[in-house]
Amino acid sequence: MACLVKADSAVLKRIRALLAITGAAGVFSRSRRIFGRSRKKSFAYRVKRGITSAMTLAPIRKAHPGDAPALVELFVAAYADYMNDIKDLPDMTEGWPEAIAGGDVWVVENDSRIDGCLLLQESDDHLRIVNVATRPECRGQGIGGLLMRFAEAEGALRGVEQMALSTHVKMSGNVALYEHLGWSELRRTDTKVHMTKTL
Repeated sequence: MACLVKADSAVLKRIRALLAITGAAGVFSRSRRIFGRSRKKSFAYRVKRGITSAMTLAPIRKAHPGDAPALVELFVAAYADYMNDIKDLPDMTEGWPEAIAGGDVWVVENDSRIDGCLLLQESDDHLRIVNVATRPECRGQGIGGLLMRFAEAEGALRGVEQMALSTHVKMSGNVALYEHLGWSELRRTDTKVHMTKTL
């Protein structure tokens, strides 16, 4: 069972932004997958009391330099299934110290292990999700969707109206997930599907 941890004020601020942009009903419905049907175990119930589960927003934190080796391991594992079929994937083992220094790498940590990662890039008029990944053994636990909504909360906090991302055309499961989360396909190139979402 996931332990309970006290959420700090910065996390609570992001949770409130997330609630504002996703709607309480959506949060309640998704929380049942994690906490069961008990209202006392619902995501919103815990948010109101400043307490969240170790598999919700509470363990999301900014990455620090010491996380770089764990992030390399995570992304290599997350993309292992695609390596044989997709030859033009970017190198997932380089650039993490620089990305972390840029301040927009966020990780989900559970029991001192990084189970998910989100890389953002802000521009003048939108916030881009550069990459998001979870450990293969953690799939189906809602971490990927959670990181996506956390990114939207960040966008809302920063005052942007548009979110953007790109994924490979052969990663059809990703496209389906993003569409399920309210994203729209903007255009396609030979290898990329470009998507957008208005906050």
